[in-house]
Amino acid sequence: MPSVLLTNVCHLQNKLEDLSVLIKQYCSEIICITESWLTRDIPDSAVNLDGYHLIRKDRSSGAGGGVAAYISSNINCHELPDENVDNFEYIKT
Repeated sequence: MPSVLLTNVCHLQNKLEDLSVLIKQYCSEIICITESWLTRDIPDSAVNLDGYHLIRKDRSSGAGGGVAAYISSNINCHELPDENVDNFEYIKT
């Protein structure tokens, strides 16, 4: 069973260093992020973590919000469909 970390980061770009420390401490293979505050203007490369695939769903309007998940490159994951659902943030597996 993979190790899962769930955290509300309240602005992912500003918390990457802290997140990296948590990942090393807990050896997390799946990291679920709430309140990522990412927008389409922020590329994946700006929030990349070595050894992980990033899946994200940015909030399309307003400030804050957004969800993301980092999946260890050791885990086989398939390409996920990009679906938009109004007023609901989720990542479909």
